[in-house]
Amino acid sequence: MAEIKPVRDNDFLENEDASYQKNLCFSRLTPEELETEKHLRRRIDSRIMPLVILVYLMNYMFVLRLYTFLTMLTQVQK
Repeated sequence: MAEIKPVRDNDFLENEDASYQKNLCFSRLTPEELETEKHLRRRIDSRIMPLVILVYLMNYMFVLRLYTFLTMLTQVQK
């Protein structure tokens, strides 16, 4: 049976530039950088989530209206 090795962050980036690997690893960020990243993520979420919810609701309304139309259409054909 083959031995299973744990996967490290840099296993997928062997051919990439070392500076890119350094910037990709979040465990090496300073506390200030982690706080900035957390703040930025919250800001992005606060702008995108209302749009995602709106699109979800519009899709739900469309499907509900389509179902109602198809139900009415089948009743007319009978």
